[in-house]
Amino acid sequence: MQPVLASFLTPDSPASPNADEMQTIYVVMLIVAALLVIAINVALIAAVARFRARRDATPARRTAARGIVPRVAGGFGLLALVLFVVGIVFAESVRDADPSGPDGLQAAATRTARGNVVPPPPSDDAETLTINAIGQQWLWRYEYPVKESDDQSFQPVFSYEKLIVPEDTTVVLNVTSTDVVHRWGVPALAGKVDAVPGQVATTWFKADEAGESFDGHSYQYSGPGYATMRTEVEVVTAEEYETWVEEQQRLISEGQQAVQDELETPAQATEAG
Repeated sequence: MQPVLASFLTPDSPASPNADEMQTIYVVMLIVAALLVIAINVALIAAVARFRARRDATPARRTAARGIVPRVAGGFGLLALVLFVVGIVFAESVRDADPSGPDGLQAAATRTARGNVVPPPPSDDAETLTINAIGQQWLWRYEYPVKESDDQSFQPVFSYEKLIVPEDTTVVLNVTSTDVVHRWGVPALAGKVDAVPGQVATTWFKADEAGESFDGHSYQYSGPGYATMRTEVEVVTAEEYETWVEEQQRLISEGQQAVQDELETPAQATEAG
């Protein structure tokens, strides 16, 4: 389901604090650019109307007022400096992850990502949920942290294409690739991140409300199947997320056990024969 407020002039309506910051700076730059285009064209039309050559008349020779060029250049330079500073401020704000909210996944402190392909970075934030996003030709694999059982057994939990996240929870996403360069991006939640083999790039988002789904794409050409490499982020409540992880862990464990039993049956039959 696409956000209903998406416009042809702006990105998808933001559903995460960092996406909101990115859209704000986008709108600011769009307005400044529109005002510059209008001002330049108005000045050009005014100059043409005022100094145009009239029939049977010799055009008057005119020069610009003294100092006008430095003043105009200084004004544009000051505008460029202000935009540069504003861009830095917003970029730093986007990088800093917000803490999870009261409806977020409070159990994240008891979770660990042991056994995942990409280890999560250490974090002192007990409310941060770290998930690994691994690109490969041509799909995304998501690896989730899971609780350790009392008998110390461990079963990794993963999903393909669809990423399940709890609402109001800061999700730190570790992005990498197993083959070529891919680019993860969900405009309503976070900016684009390159998935490079052998490297881990990090981004974050905090989905505002459960019950929403957001579409994303791989924005880097990665081969003939590139167009089919899509992703979806589904936002659920914290309780639904916990239940989903436990159920997914059970289903994966049962599936692997079924495969193991299938492989052992012919071997046992051979030995018995």
